[in-house]
Amino acid sequence: MWFVVHLPQYLQLDEDYTGKVRLMAVLETLYGIAKDEADIERAEQQLNSINSAVNESPELKSIMPQIEAHYEARLESRRESIAPLPPEMEMFLKDLGNRFGQN
Repeated sequence: MWFVVHLPQYLQLDEDYTGKVRLMAVLETLYGIAKDEADIERAEQQLNSINSAVNESPELKSIMPQIEAHYEARLESRRESIAPLPPEMEMFLKDLGNRFGQN
């Protein structure tokens, strides 16, 4: 199984703790793997640092709404292009989830 975490292209991070924490939340839901509290703290610190950098830079502050609007438009476009699953596929996935204890 593969998991892909999309990182913001406009940030240069050695390690994206927010992405890591979100990925670990999925793994916790699926497999009961606990998140590392230290990573949660690092993610909060990293997000605060990013927000501070944006607020201190007029250039970044002015362009962030454009970047966010572009991202939201792409996300909405993808949502609209996703076709609903056929009923047979939904039943198969629901049955598979029940077999693995995921109600």
